[in-house]
Amino acid sequence: MTRIVCAYLSGALITLMILGCTSGPSEDKNTLAVVNEYQISASEFQRLFAEDAKTDPEMRVTDQAKQDYLNEIIQKEVLIQEAKRLKFDQKPKFIRTIERYWEATLIRDLMEAKSQEIETRVIVSQEDIQRQYARMKNDNPDLPPLTEIETELTTRIREEKKTAMFQNWIEELKQQANIQVNKKLMEDM
Repeated sequence: MTRIVCAYLSGALITLMILGCTSGPSEDKNTLAVVNEYQISASEFQRLFAEDAKTDPEMRVTDQAKQDYLNEIIQKEVLIQEAKRLKFDQKPKFIRTIERYWEATLIRDLMEAKSQEIETRVIVSQEDIQRQYARMKNDNPDLPPLTEIETELTTRIREEKKTAMFQNWIEELKQQANIQVNKKLMEDM
C-alpha cells in the first residue's frame, strides 16, 4: 500500500515539476515542457531518452533519471536561447565551425553510402585467392596450407579490392572536376 502511495506521490511531484517548467497552459497535450517559446514534446523526449539509454548501457531508466534528463534538456535549451540572444550563432567563428561540421558530416555520409555500394559489387574469386596465396607462398615457403588461412586471405583481398575501387572512384571524381591550382602562389607559400 505504501509503495502505491509513494509511486502516486512521485508521479504527482514529477507532474508538478514539469508543469512548473512551462510558461503557462499548453494547448498541445503532447507538450511535456515549454522553455520560453520552445516546446519539448513528450514524443521527442521519449525518442531522445531512448536513444541515450541505448548508447549508454550504464544508464538506468528510473523516474529520477527521466527527471534529470528533462532538466538537462531544459538547461541546454536555456543556454541555446541565451547564446542566440547574444547573437553567438551569427559570429564568424561559429559559422566556420558549423561549416566544417557540415562538410565533415556530408563527406562521411557520402563515403558510407559509396562504401556500401562498393561492398555489394566486390567479388573475391577462387582465382584471386589462389594467385594471392601463390605470391605469399613464394615470399614465405613456410606459409600454412591455404585451407588454414583462406578465410583471412579472402577478407584481406576483399578489403584491398574495396580500397582500390574507392580510390579509383575518388580519382574519377577529380578527373571529372575542373581543378585549377596556382602553382606559382603555391610555391611562394
